[in-house]
Amino acid sequence: MCAPIPVSALAIAADAQLDDGRKVRVRPVDCDDGPAVQAFVARLSPRTSRRRFFRPVKALTPLALARVVEVDYARSMSIVAESDGRIVGLAEYVAAPGEHSAEVAVVIADEWQGAGLGRVLFGALLAHAANQGLARLRGEAFADNAPILALTHRFGFSARPHPEEEDLVALNRELAGPWPHDGARLAAVLRDLPA
Repeated sequence: MCAPIPVSALAIAADAQLDDGRKVRVRPVDCDDGPAVQAFVARLSPRTSRRRFFRPVKALTPLALARVVEVDYARSMSIVAESDGRIVGLAEYVAAPGEHSAEVAVVIADEWQGAGLGRVLFGALLAHAANQGLARLRGEAFADNAPILALTHRFGFSARPHPEEEDLVALNRELAGPWPHDGARLAAVLRDLPA
């Protein structure tokens, strides 16, 4: 079921210029984005897909796709980056019922990696989560996934050995929200979020 996009989520929408000069449109996901999300996942390389989904995938299951696009914009949220009408990056969080923490993930199209898009999307996601009253974000990553470990470290996440999987690390970040952001100031806020 599609939820209306609230003003707090619409405030995320902004154009962002990346480190290499390319521009993207950052916005909250819409439930009509399902086909575009599937096309994005299908274009990921096996390595990038494995880093995000812990195994190479070429399509999301209907349940996994619904989790991405059928969000409530508070306890669950997905943010996309678009260029020329195609999704090139996706960041998301989902909070379990009754919890004040959420699982977080981000994935960037292969040809867009290394230009700061992960920083833009992840920053917007963290600011939104803090403003929704979430107290903590957590995630998992392969221990050899240097880009995501560097990104999460930049945003103040701790990385600890995973309690059950030796090739994974557990990532955690306490949030001290709310963090100020609006459409006009988004780019500045994302480059200097509190650590």
